[in-house]
Amino acid sequence: MRIVTRLNIGGPAIHVALLTQSLDPARFSSCLVIGRPDAAEGDLRDLLTGARATIIDLPSLQRRLNPLADLWTLARLARILWQQRPDLIHTHMAKAGTLGRLAGLLYNGIGPGRRRRARLIHTFHGHVLDGYFSSGSNRLFTAIERWLARRTDRLIAVSDTVRRDLLALGIGRPEQW
Repeated sequence: MRIVTRLNIGGPAIHVALLTQSLDPARFSSCLVIGRPDAAEGDLRDLLTGARATIIDLPSLQRRLNPLADLWTLARLARILWQQRPDLIHTHMAKAGTLGRLAGLLYNGIGPGRRRRARLIHTFHGHVLDGYFSSGSNRLFTAIERWLARRTDRLIAVSDTVRRDLLALGIGRPEQW
C-alpha cells in the first residue's frame, strides 16, 4: 500500500503513479490511497488511468494542518489498513508520511499487524524542516519526524542532499537510508 498526500503537479505524483503502474499485478496486490490537492493546484490523477491497483480516494487527507480533519484521516487510514492488510506501507510527502506511519504503527501494535507485521517505508521527496516554519514549529516537526523515523523500517530520499540534511537533523540512522 502506498499513501500520498495528493497527486498535485510535481515529482512525488509522477513517482507514485509510476510505482502504481509498474508493479506486476500477477506478483503484487497493490493499493494506493490518495488525498486531495488544494483548489489552486493541478491534479495528476489521470496518470493512474488503467492502473491495475485498488485506488482509494481519501478527501480529508490534505496538505494543510487541520487537527480535527487530521484525526479523522488517521482513523480512516487505520480502517483502510485493517481492511487491506498490507505487507508494506509506503508513504510519500509530509502529511501522508506522518498520518500513514502513525496508522501503520497502530495496525502493527493493536491491529492485524500484530500477527504479521507490515513494513513501514517513507520517501522524503524533500523537506520543510529548516526555515519554512517558525523556529518553534521547526523544532516540533523535527521531533515528530525523529520519533517516526525510529519506528520506520526504511527511509528513502530523492537525493543525497536531502538524505544528508535529514541525517544532520537527527532523522533516521545511516543504515535506514
